[in-house]
Amino acid sequence: MAFSKELIKFDDVKSIANFLQQPATKVAEFITGILISDTNHYKLSAGRLVQASIKCNLFRQLGNDIRDYIDKGEIKEDFLNKPQNQHTLSDLLNFIDETTPDEKRFNAMKELFLKSVSTNSSESEQALLYQFMKLCKDLESGDLLVLKAAYDIKNGNQSKNISQIGLKDSSAETWLKNISIQIGHNIKALVEFHEEKLENLKLISSRNHADKSGIKVTDYYRLTELGYRICEYIYKKN
Repeated sequence: MAFSKELIKFDDVKSIANFLQQPATKVAEFITGILISDTNHYKLSAGRLVQASIKCNLFRQLGNDIRDYIDKGEIKEDFLNKPQNQHTLSDLLNFIDETTPDEKRFNAMKELFLKSVSTNSSESEQALLYQFMKLCKDLESGDLLVLKAAYDIKNGNQSKNISQIGLKDSSAETWLKNISIQIGHNIKALVEFHEEKLENLKLISSRNHADKSGIKVTDYYRLTELGYRICEYIYKKN
């Protein structure tokens, strides 16, 4: 497909939406054409097209999942009659539109949303999950990887490369090492990169000792109760 500015009107949402219905290979070919063209003005639109494509897919996936849950009777068809559910869905839609999240961030927020509007959730649980969503929208995929690694280790689903003896070690260095092994990249510094943020959000416990060489031991492999509860809602299998 040769690059042609007449093919799509970049200031028209419907035009972009219709264009994105084409096969992914055609979309990729068109975007590549923009990038290598001599028309600099349209190069700035390539990123917009990619973002729009991601958002369209996420909105579609969310819609399909909501429909599936309704068909299974896990969500009431009139779930939007409740103001709390309206706010929750509105926040999720804004989250997708404003941040164009990657798969891990989207799935975490989606899980919290679906469980908050579930027929099994009480009003107090819905309010709690709404607060969890508010907190989780600021988490990056790397933050979620660290939380899930600690959650899996706590629940006995750790990598075979992690020593059972090391699980009882209260040193920060061992914890960083085990989390990096569990995630799979084996880079302690990358785990440490996310550590302070998770501490500040009260999702993992703080370090202790004057030299910060230890960690405050919790019942959840350094996850706080808040961090563990959030992970349960996101990752626990029904």
